[in-house]
Amino acid sequence: PISDMINHKTIRKEFPVLIEAWEQIGAPQIQNRATLGGNIANASPAGDSMPPLSVLNAEIWLGPAVSGQYKTLPLDQVMTGPGQTSINRKQYIAFIFLPYSDPHNYFWYYRKVGQRKAMAISKLALAVLARKQAETVQDIRICAGAVTPQIRRAVKTEALLNAKRLDLQLIEEAKEMFAEEVTPITDIRSSEEYRKNICGEVLRDALYQLMES
Repeated sequence: PISDMINHKTIRKEFPVLIEAWEQIGAPQIQNRATLGGNIANASPAGDSMPPLSVLNAEIWLGPAVSGQYKTLPLDQVMTGPGQTSINRKQYIAFIFLPYSDPHNYFWYYRKVGQRKAMAISKLALAVLARKQAETVQDIRICAGAVTPQIRRAVKTEALLNAKRLDLQLIEEAKEMFAEEVTPITDIRSSEEYRKNICGEVLRDALYQLMES
């Protein structure tokens, strides 16, 4: 269950961006029943675990194993559309593999925007992971939930920022590019215009924090 992972000492130490996301899933009763595999296989664009898993380069191992080997898929290739995955009826999620990266060398950011502070479906969930080397942004990874039909990294915005020194102008350019890169819809919870705007604003907040880190 999600609650077991929230309280897992190693996960709390090594993957704090995941803890930040999991603590905002539902309420304790839901966290006691919900599982990470279920959050992935449900294939909701608003799945709270998906953006941080994406920036962590998570990999899904699918069973049953053949000759001791599992089929592996990058997280970004699991979801094919809202409620749809590339996992067939004979397969199941056996493991979720997270490449280890020293959390002390990475800046991380997660923010969820919803109607209220708890028990809310995301209007936006943004995860950012990056390193800084001599004031230059390295290996930045950006993924948003609830604003695209599938969970995908914001590769155009990442390319704009990678190997650059952050300044106010670059942050504004990234904000505008990210707002154009997402493809939200208008539904009962929010409008396309609002979602595009809030994506840019939240990314700008993350980049300001990265610049000052």
